[in-house]
Order: sequence, then structure tokens, then C-alpha cells
Amino acid sequence: MRWLQSLLMSAAVVVGLTACCCPCAPVARGPNIAPPPPVVIQMPQDNPFPNQQPIPPVQMPPPQPPPPPAVPGKMTVDLIPLIKTDLDVVENRRWEVKNKTLHCLEGNFVPRIQLPYQPPAEYDFIVVFSQPNLRNGISLIMPNPNGGSFYWFVGGANNADYGFGANPNIQDSMPNLLQPNTACTTTVQVRKTGVKGLINGQVKLDHPTNFQDLTIDNWRTIPNKTLLGLACDDPTVFHFVRVVEITGKGKKIR
Repeated sequence: MRWLQSLLMSAAVVVGLTACCCPCAPVARGPNIAPPPPVVIQMPQDNPFPNQQPIPPVQMPPPQPPPPPAVPGKMTVDLIPLIKTDLDVVENRRWEVKNKTLHCLEGNFVPRIQLPYQPPAEYDFIVVFSQPNLRNGISLIMPNPNGGSFYWFVGGANNADYGFGANPNIQDSMPNLLQPNTACTTTVQVRKTGVKGLINGQVKLDHPTNFQDLTIDNWRTIPNKTLLGLACDDPTVFHFVRVVEITGKGKKIR
């Protein structure tokens, strides 16, 4: 009988071990741990940059306007195809020629570009341009027959002033002179006896001169004083940049 009792005790041990290893058996756990509370991000109520101005939306330039009319019997020279920005940009500012138009891509500190063309003794310098923001306008830079350069400015002093650079400037003013993102044509008629400044076909200044009084400032100076040039102080699209040769013949320098 003892052997039977031993056999039954061994069987009970085996059954107990099997029951403990059964995957259905309850598993002993430690003390209950509460889940972590949800993370709540508190947004500041005050603007940390109260003086920051909103970024204005990007404005598309106006459609390409029609070219300025030709002068019968006179040669018209289109200057934009002559430009090589890697050679003509002054002080490494950002300019590009795209879709047959000239673009100044930045503002401040008067970006400039010189045009690889020496005008004749008498000529019309014609520029069609537009700007999304009107602040300091543009300038047309021309060689002075007495040496150096002189310039005509349009849209200075927050879109009001226009005139010729001199000491003091020969200028006038009209509020809201230009319209944003609207093509404007400005022309300087250079003659041996004086200069005229036009805006959209209207003569704004007629200045008889021997050119002794016309000057350039450091903001608008270009390296080659025998060439024409352009300057601006805000992003600008120059739709057309042309010269009508009135007396004599100009020279392309390349």
C-alpha cells in the first residue's frame, strides 16, 4: 500500500505543477498603478512679439504692358537683351532677367545695375516699370556730357517726389504719384540744351541746362560713368528699358 500512496503523492505534485504553468491561470500582479495624467500644453495668452508686423502677401506683377511707341525715323535700342547680370550688377545685389523683363529682387541701400550701352549726344531714355510697394521709387542714371553721371528719380519720399539730382535737387512733388503693381512709363529726353522728365507721357520738368548743375550721389553712382544705369530701393519689375537715338548713334559695349 505504501507504494500506492507514494504514487498518488507524486501524481498530485505533477498535477499541481501543470496547473501553475497553465496559461489560463491567473497571474499575480503588483499593486495597482494609476495611468499618468494627460499632457496639457498651456498656450501663452499674450503675443510675445507685440510689435511684429504681419508678413504681406506676395503680389504678382501686373501683366506685361504694351511696349512704348516708336519714334518715326529714329532707331530704338532695346537694352534688356544686352544685360548680363553677372557682369552688370553693382555691388552683388540680386537682379535677374526673366521672360524678357528685368527684375530687381531686393530693396534697401539702392540696388543698381549699369546697362552696357553708351548713348549718343541726344536721346530719349524710356523705362516702363512697376512696384508692389511704393516707397522710394526708381532712378534713371545717365552720363553727364561734362563728366560723371546725373540722374532722374520718380516716386521718392513715399511715392511723391520726382526730379533731377542737383544741389539742391531740381524737383517737384505730387502725393500718390504712382499706383502699386501698375506699369508706369518714365522718360528722360536728353538734348544738348537741356533735359525733360516725363511720367506717363506728361512733361513734369523741363530744365534748360549746360549740365554743369546736374550731379549724382553716392547711392546711385555706377562704375562706368559713360553708361546708362538703373537704381531702385524696393523690388521692381522693369518691363521695358529702351533708348531712342535722336542725334548721333549709341554704342553697345559688348
